[in-house]
Amino acid sequence: MASVVGSELYSQIAEIINDNLVELGMSIDDKKTKGKNIYIQCEEDRLETQDKLEALFDDIPGVKSQRIVGTTKSSMDYTQIKRGASEVDIVYKGGTKGGMNVTTLNASITELFPAVAFELGLGKNISKDDFYKKIYTKGDELKTGGVYKNKTALQEGK
Repeated sequence: MASVVGSELYSQIAEIINDNLVELGMSIDDKKTKGKNIYIQCEEDRLETQDKLEALFDDIPGVKSQRIVGTTKSSMDYTQIKRGASEVDIVYKGGTKGGMNVTTLNASITELFPAVAFELGLGKNISKDDFYKKIYTKGDELKTGGVYKNKTALQEGK
């Protein structure tokens, strides 16, 4: 495939992105953008940004755009834009929100309750109501070094 950078399609796509940087709260990741791939850093919701950009790309004469299910480029679907032999892929990445911080928070939430149940000796077939009652009444039995790595984490957990 011929180089897409500098092609009319690439220029039109870049112009749409540049014209909407502020409004859509995004920026171009210059470190990753190369060849036919343009990486967009989204400060807000990636799907909303993708929806709005795709609507703008659909206004380019003669283009066909489609979402491609996440691959090695991204865990999220990306936008593939084609016109003739030219193809440009728009990959959306999260900004300051989400990413590793959210992953850590989600892991803390999903792993905390089973860890607390194990440490308090609660069986896996306990009802939700009994589980909460036991945690509330037996929570003082939890100590640092088990579920909680330090005193601060223990206090936050309680």
